[in-house]
Amino acid sequence: MKLCLLIAALFFFQCDIEERNIDFNPSINADKALELNLERNSLLTGWYYTTADSNGFYRQQIKSDVGFYINPRPIVNLTDFYLIKLSSTNFSNPEDNYSSVVIQLEEESYENWRLATKRSKYKEIAFILKDELVSAPTVNREIPDGSTSIRRNDISESYNVELIRDIKNLSLDVNLNEN
Repeated sequence: MKLCLLIAALFFFQCDIEERNIDFNPSINADKALELNLERNSLLTGWYYTTADSNGFYRQQIKSDVGFYINPRPIVNLTDFYLIKLSSTNFSNPEDNYSSVVIQLEEESYENWRLATKRSKYKEIAFILKDELVSAPTVNREIPDGSTSIRRNDISESYNVELIRDIKNLSLDVNLNEN
């Protein structure tokens, strides 16, 4: 039993420190991503503004009854991601613990992210993964350093591990398709 717990602890520790620099050049700019989104009537992976306009891009947040209209022009997309990792707390009271997916953007995207978070202060922005709304957090402040995170109290750590795998697998697909 202790061996199983140790193996499980090592697995989650590995996920907690797992990092991977996504090694490809950003080639899908916001204009190209918008064009693809409109052409396919679906949304590429990335962060988007929410909007009051009923523009045909309504998405309901997974595992939730909450939904938003999404502006189809991404703030940043998959090709702007530099680092993806799981961050977990380890408080003495297990009910206080949470995990989140941390995404660090490429340095070239910092200014765009800063302006977007400044513009969206006290509003929701949406994280889309493969045309699904994963999270729509409220922006509390301008974020100048290119850091983003996905944290929902109703999503488990194991779901976040799968989310990271999905994002990384998509980044590998982009890499292969560009060659």
